[in-house]
Amino acid sequence: CEILSLEVSEYSQKLISLSEIGGMPMTADWAIESIINQERKEGKRGN
Repeated sequence: CEILSLEVSEYSQKLISLSEIGGMPMTADWAIESIINQERKEGKRGN
């Protein structure tokens, strides 16, 4: 998230950090589940 904030500063306010995963590779499934869970917490997703 920090690197993207520096590289694409016009979108930095919209970026959120999902988790600290300790340097492990992130899978697509993990990313999707993390985003959905975060949206549910914020009330952006009704499912």
